[in-house]
Amino acid sequence: MRTLGYADVFRIVAFAQLTWRESLRDIEVCLAANQTKLFHMGLQAPLARAPLADALHARDWRIYHALAQRPRSLDAPLLAALREDRVPVFSVCNGRRLDAPSVSVKVAKREGEWVFTNVIFGDGDDLLAMLKRQSEDRAKPMTKSLPTA
Repeated sequence: MRTLGYADVFRIVAFAQLTWRESLRDIEVCLAANQTKLFHMGLQAPLARAPLADALHARDWRIYHALAQRPRSLDAPLLAALREDRVPVFSVCNGRRLDAPSVSVKVAKREGEWVFTNVIFGDGDDLLAMLKRQSEDRAKPMTKSLPTA
């Protein structure tokens, strides 16, 4: 039976997160479907569910938590690389991510924190413009036309 090192477990868990896998069986099937790409991920061979389950059970989760917390300084280059500092948000339907983003969240860094500045919808409209139009419409006096007889 194959044993997995910490690096292998991290690669598999990262792959599972990035590809929206939801169970050990789902991870196993997806890895098997991508056998030709496993080498590029640093994995030597396809993986069975049992060694992965054993590795996840045996490893202390705090190792991976500390690793995930460490690259906070990488947030800026990652977000700057995205087009116009927009983060795409995808809908998930029946466990699968849709091809096109449902909305894009526009972000900016203020006082060392990333904050949302606007939401852009799939049709190109944005939340701030919609709220402004709605506010202007409410400010207009209501005029009712009476039916003519």
